[in-house]
Amino acid sequence: MVFYGHFRELNMSTVFLGSASPRRQELFKALYQNFQILTADSEPEARFGDPAEFVTFSAAFKARTIHRLPEAEGGLLFTFDTVVALGQRLLGKPSSKDVARDMLEELFGQSHSVFTGFAVMDPSGNLLLNSAEETRVSFDLGQETDLNRWLEGESWQDKAGGYAIQDSLCAPFIRSIDGCWYNVVGLPVARLCRELSNLGLRG
Repeated sequence: MVFYGHFRELNMSTVFLGSASPRRQELFKALYQNFQILTADSEPEARFGDPAEFVTFSAAFKARTIHRLPEAEGGLLFTFDTVVALGQRLLGKPSSKDVARDMLEELFGQSHSVFTGFAVMDPSGNLLLNSAEETRVSFDLGQETDLNRWLEGESWQDKAGGYAIQDSLCAPFIRSIDGCWYNVVGLPVARLCRELSNLGLRG
């Protein structure tokens, strides 16, 4: 605990968020008001496997990649990754509108999990936190009219599973959720607030 107190005094003036997502950037303000954005050019991909293990690994991978950048020197770095999981099948960001339609039609009428992995790295490259949060989401049967209206836009392009729970056009899809709503958006706010407080690293 002495280490974290010392770390806070010396380095909390610089916080990096390793994400280009406007949604994560907005949610991240609940943790820190002042931060800089850094992004990685590459990230691991997977279609099958344990979703919690994958997003935990992916968040750490992003952190290690960004930590090597000269501009990342001397700060506390946060990285994330989110996937939609149907059992062991992982649904990332759709590559086309047809893929997004296929994903959503598969999700309709059943429950799935959304996993967000997170990593927190100190200036020396040590992982202070690296874990994942799960939220269960149940979809209604879905109407073709609602699906077409959602796919007419472009918001599906950068969303795991092809949908955005925070977008009103996706509201007709959602029957219920069990767990953290913000985790589905891409950042488990309450979980991180709790764990960062335990480490003495809240902004």
